Amino acid sequence: MNEMPAQTDIRRELVGLLPQLRRFATVLARDTTRVDPLVVRTCEAAVEKLGQLKPGQSLLHWAFTLMRALWTEETRRRKNQAERDDSGRRAEQGRVLPGQPALEGLSRTSAPVFLLCGVEGLTYAEAASVMGITQDAVAVRMLLARRELATQGSQSTERRA
Repeated sequence: MNEMPAQTDIRRELVGLLPQLRRFATVLARDTTRVDPLVVRTCEAAVEKLGQLKPGQSLLHWAFTLMRALWTEETRRRKNQAERDDSGRRAEQGRVLPGQPALEGLSRTSAPVFLLCGVEGLTYAEAASVMGITQDAVAVRMLLARRELATQGSQSTERRA
């Protein structure tokens, strides 16, 4: 009987985290057809696996970790399916999400790390935990993201007074 209030609380908290979860899903998926389903699966997994949330652990960081794991699993599944596909090719039906040109210009490896550290404010250690990589790898990906962003800025034709 005590489980229902805890589930109700996590559901309410997850609703408040939806913008952050959607941003992270956007940089992982980069496809409008996959973002919302990924967010929904993440929220469902969070409710189902609530018992795995450690006391004092941030729900947002834990949800990011769940999302990354779900995305990795889905990517592997799609890759295996594509390998079994007779034609050897799969048409991508979705389109890249507009509205985040800076993040769209980042590579698939540096964009999620930049979002976690640069936008969401996670430490390198927290981002490493979410992404399942080392802190050194986070530092390298942040360096690459900064370089990519600097290159984007120099390609701009706009001048400021």
